[in-house]
Amino acid sequence: MPQMANVTVKAANGTTDVVYTALTPSAGDSIPAKWRVETASAVVAFRPTQSMLAQDTAKKDARKVILRGKYPVSRTINGEVVQVGVIPLELSGVIGLQFTQAEIDEVVMQHTNFCVSTLIRDSFKSGYGPT
Repeated sequence: MPQMANVTVKAANGTTDVVYTALTPSAGDSIPAKWRVETASAVVAFRPTQSMLAQDTAKKDARKVILRGKYPVSRTINGEVVQVGVIPLELSGVIGLQFTQAEIDEVVMQHTNFCVSTLIRDSFKSGYGPT
């Protein structure tokens, strides 16, 4: 089982590190692990967060994993920092227990690498699928 830790990612500029600080580890099924970018804002509600939830499916023949990100967008309006909205993103998967670890590893690596490809990132940025 993976151990809770901080997660460092690159910002959109490709050079700046953004640290998602480990807040709470999962305490078991249906209780999400949580991270937050502590340096993003003095206002806690304005900080990006990530959570990961893992649990059995209803039939108990697979594990469902859900990663949710919430990205508050704030702007300075008339000298005051105001939250104008939140951009949510989610990645989920259901992994059957009948598969070997090698099969699961291959699918997870291919899918997550596909998600970070330039084409898929650009599609999310534009809000349109490739044409």
